[in-house]
Amino acid sequence: DFLNRLSSHSIEDEQRSENDQLPSSRSETVGNDNTHMEPQQSLGSSRGGRHVGGRGRSSYHSSGLNEHLFGTPELLGKGTRDSLKFEWQITIWSDCSQTCGYSGSPGGYQVRSTKCMVRVGNVSKSADAQLCEDAGLTAPLTIQDCGMKECPQWSVVEWSGCKTSRCFTLHYAYQRRKVTCETHTG
Repeated sequence: DFLNRLSSHSIEDEQRSENDQLPSSRSETVGNDNTHMEPQQSLGSSRGGRHVGGRGRSSYHSSGLNEHLFGTPELLGKGTRDSLKFEWQITIWSDCSQTCGYSGSPGGYQVRSTKCMVRVGNVSKSADAQLCEDAGLTAPLTIQDCGMKECPQWSVVEWSGCKTSRCFTLHYAYQRRKVTCETHTG
């Protein structure tokens, strides 16, 4: 469970040198990939750079090596790990790839986008989808079936008999038949 993993990691009290790959000052590990949490919260741009940082970070943030490994953190605001709120941002479904099928056809599909968002207070930033899943949120569907109804079909009857017409010259004749478009409901 995500919160159990958050609370099960230790707090480090020793100062680390600029060459170390972990942040200086007090930090609490919140996940894999060297992710940390302190009173001031930020989220890195790469999966390995998920970082929630605070005061005393100068050696961590000034180290070119660390910025290369973890990306540049983004400030979210002050708070505790309990004040982090994860949620999915979801777009509307696309138009169906086909509006109808035919007997035995698989139909069409619709797609939408999802994005994991982390919020502290009224500040939200996008986050790696794994963070939302680690927080216990099930990833929403991004594809679904649609267009499963039968397509309308042309219905025709037999041609009428051949009739000659007084309107046409040179011995023209004509035939007729009824053609209708029918839906699957009749």
